[in-house]
Amino acid sequence: MSGSPLARALKDLAAPWAEENGFRMVSPYVLARRRADLGVEEVIEFQWSVKHPHRTYTVNLGLFHPDYCVQLPAKDKDLSAMHCGREARLGHLMTRSAWKRFGLWYRYGSGWHFWALIPPYGDFWWRYGRTVEEAAPAVRSTLHHLTLGGLAWFEGLRRVPTVSELFDPKTWAWFESPGARAKRFGLKRSDLLKS
Repeated sequence: MSGSPLARALKDLAAPWAEENGFRMVSPYVLARRRADLGVEEVIEFQWSVKHPHRTYTVNLGLFHPDYCVQLPAKDKDLSAMHCGREARLGHLMTRSAWKRFGLWYRYGSGWHFWALIPPYGDFWWRYGRTVEEAAPAVRSTLHHLTLGGLAWFEGLRRVPTVSELFDPKTWAWFESPGARAKRFGLKRSDLLKS
């Protein structure tokens, strides 16, 4: 396990949350849950950044299916949102209330990421600090928003009956996109290999 305060806080706080919600930790920063009906993997990735003096992270949510991935992860532990044929940032699924958003940003956000306050409210980056004690409140806040918005996003996508509809960009919200290794909106991997 990484020595990062974020990784340790995730192990202490996100691992029990993941188990409670049917996810498993595939790496220190990635949770995954199998959707058996369509063979899709639901992915939650804590994408961290260390840009002096800011230690921040955001959360990517995604759906992975091997047919919609150009470059497959080498191992299960290598799975991340960039392999997902459909992904969204948790910030888009959080509160739209300007006051609540400001309070959240003031308490957990980084001054560097002021755009979290500008409508239509997209990306949100949490500040995690140098110790587990500094990271834990931000991780608790993130898990709260994952429970409210992230799980609801996955749940809404469970109503989509087929894999091809699930990965059809015509059905996506404006803030959804394919991951970096899953480019070419809505095309199957086998179709890409033919071209």
